[in-house]
Amino acid sequence: MQVVSMELVLAYFDPGSGSLVLQSLVGGTAGFMVFGKYLWVFVKDRIRGRK
Repeated sequence: MQVVSMELVLAYFDPGSGSLVLQSLVGGTAGFMVFGKYLWVFVKDRIRGRK
C-alpha cells in the first residue's frame, strides 16, 4: 500500500485571481513599452537638436 503524505496548504488561486494577475502583467508590459517609446523619441530628438 502506498501512502501519500499531504501537507496543509493555505493558498487558493481561483480563475478570477489568475485573470487579474495576467491582466496586470499584460498592462504593465504595454505601459512599459509605451514609456520606452516616448523615452526613445525624447532621446532621439535631443541628439538631433530638437526640443
